[in-house]
Amino acid sequence: MKAFGWLLIVAGTVATLFFFFLFDTGVAVPGGFGVFSRVNNLGLMGDRQSGILISLAALIIGVLLVLFAQKKSPPPLAPGDGEPVNYQATLPEFAKREPVSEKRLRAILEKQKAPK
Repeated sequence: MKAFGWLLIVAGTVATLFFFFLFDTGVAVPGGFGVFSRVNNLGLMGDRQSGILISLAALIIGVLLVLFAQKKSPPPLAPGDGEPVNYQATLPEFAKREPVSEKRLRAILEKQKAPK
């Protein structure tokens, strides 16, 4: 989560700077005598404002993710200062045995049911 937060911070900062400094809201219109002049386009001004707001929101969310992201806890150490755990030793006896097929299990049960 922390890495995603940093990604949002960088992307939000770059986008905010782009919309604030480089996004042009002017449009060239023909003037008199073949000279072009520039006027501000309200649609482009709205796009600029939306871009700045969305990129600032991404920046703020990224900062919050970085600040409140929980650190990954290290995996629990095995008994004996990091020695590998023998999981077979912790299993109950019935789980250590090899699995029995259904056919073999029926044969075992039939033997037990037969009178001696």
